Amino acid sequence: LAKLPEQGSTMKFENHIKKERQFMVYADTEATWVKTNDKPEIHRHEINSCCSYFVCTFDNSRNKLREFVGNNCMVDMLNELEDFFN
Repeated sequence: LAKLPEQGSTMKFENHIKKERQFMVYADTEATWVKTNDKPEIHRHEINSCCSYFVCTFDNSRNKLREFVGNNCMVDMLNELEDFFN
């Protein structure tokens, strides 16, 4: 038979190094419509900026918002995310 703790007693978790860590990444892009002379596509989307928001579920101080602008913004963002997770 299991012995239950006394009513009103508390427990405290102290071995934080063994906690399950969870991360989330939110990402978004902004694009401009550019006219083309090609048919049937008369416009195309060109990504001009993007951002990523890294969220740490156990330590808010590790949350990080990163913005990328320019022709190579998507590649820059993906490279940074890849470096972080490797």
